[in-house]
Amino acid sequence: MKTTIHRWAQSTGWLPELPLSGRNDQLVLMFGPTRFTGTSHEDLRRHFPMAEIVYVSGGGQMYADATAELAESDDVVLAALQFDDVTVHARAVYDVTRTSSVESASRLAASFPPLPEGSHLFVFTEGIDVRGDRFIHTLREHFPSGISISGGLASNGLALTDSVVGLNGPATRNTAVAVAVYGPRVRIACAVAQGWTAFGPTRRVTNSEGSLLTRLDDEPALGLYRRYLGPFAEELPGSALLFPLAVNAPGSRHDVVRSILGVNDNDGTMAFAGDVPVNSTARLMRTSEDQLIDAVELATRDALEQMGDVSTDLAICVSCIGRNAVLRSRTEEEVSSCHGTGGISRVIGFYSNGEFGPSARSGEALATDRDGPEDYVMHNQSMTITLVGEG
Repeated sequence: MKTTIHRWAQSTGWLPELPLSGRNDQLVLMFGPTRFTGTSHEDLRRHFPMAEIVYVSGGGQMYADATAELAESDDVVLAALQFDDVTVHARAVYDVTRTSSVESASRLAASFPPLPEGSHLFVFTEGIDVRGDRFIHTLREHFPSGISISGGLASNGLALTDSVVGLNGPATRNTAVAVAVYGPRVRIACAVAQGWTAFGPTRRVTNSEGSLLTRLDDEPALGLYRRYLGPFAEELPGSALLFPLAVNAPGSRHDVVRSILGVNDNDGTMAFAGDVPVNSTARLMRTSEDQLIDAVELATRDALEQMGDVSTDLAICVSCIGRNAVLRSRTEEEVSSCHGTGGISRVIGFYSNGEFGPSARSGEALATDRDGPEDYVMHNQSMTITLVGEG
């Protein structure tokens, strides 16, 4: 397997230069701003004539190699993957919206041929007008056990106003792309870094509608949340990034972190980035910058352990725009915590509106049967690390 990573900036163009035509890369992943005019798709096709080319907008990009470590970059980053023996299927669906998320995921899954055990799905979706948790749950339901998933929701940062995804052409709004990768010696591993600690009593969701939380333990949810935040309550909704909820849905084996997108003082409701089902349990969470950074190294080591005897030096990372906001000037340390761990010498990634990956965060056990759609979910305030190699 051969891989190269590249970075485009207005002042420099591509560094290192893109390869000459004639390469046999099967997959190219690109992350960048919502509008990129530096290289046309026709030019990209000349450099990568055989590849499925995926573009995803981010709220900033990540890039690390022997010469640079960058986070929050407005540059475009690219990874070109050339396997020795691989099958790649790439599919896209359009007109993805909040109301069509389940139907769109079903259509996307149905467009694939049967996938063998050990296949990996890279999944990237529209990041504003989508129910990401329902999308990935529905997509996962359509595939058999033994299929792994990673990816995330496109973004344009905390503005939350725009996002685009593209496959082999211009990137557009309301688009979702999935890429299936498998081969006799291909191995892809993914782990989830969080670094959040639950605190306070466990509460029960007694009234909610989708992602809108109304009552906890039959008390108005916002009033209860404000009491626990103390002085931070005066800084809502901005301070909500520092105190997400750990939500455990009925029948689920694992908590998921759910970010708070907004609060309504008039009716006491709270809007979340994913569903908060009735009868779920919920606890407040908090963190420190060191915890977030240390969690990335732990997750990287977990992913490396999953790779077994298959070596790799490339990590593809998707990190929440909320982590970016919490880490602020230390954001680059999150990239550094992956870069250099266990031989990882190259990193690309983007900051997202939601992350797809295993339901168990690093340090937890994931059920070995992996026999249901709950084994891969949408996370918030997390970073997924995906490693790709070929033995």
